Amino acid sequence: MTQGTVMPPPPPPPPMAPSVPGAATGSLVCGIGSLVVALGSLCCGLLPLVGLALAVVALVLARMADQAIAASGGLLGGADQVKAGRITGYIGLALNALMLIFMMVIVIFYIGMAALGPRHW
Repeated sequence: MTQGTVMPPPPPPPPMAPSVPGAATGSLVCGIGSLVVALGSLCCGLLPLVGLALAVVALVLARMADQAIAASGGLLGGADQVKAGRITGYIGLALNALMLIFMMVIVIFYIGMAALGPRHW
């Protein structure tokens, strides 16, 4: 380097990605969990109740994350996670409700068959 030359300033640091609220991640995790429980609920009796609870928690967390993102003025990201959490929550809610109804129909059927006695089978 010769005398009299000035070095250019260093480039600015890259912009930081906006942080994601924990409720957005929690919504996605609970929504996926409700789908997994719905698919596995054919083997266990009360498992759809757990899936319903997870789906409701996913929807509540999605709402909380949406409100936090809207109130942050662009400082928080994660809208895609919230959307995915809400979608999986609704699908999990529907599937677990169907599984619960299906299991109730089976139980009622077996109770009815037991009440008729073995001569009517």
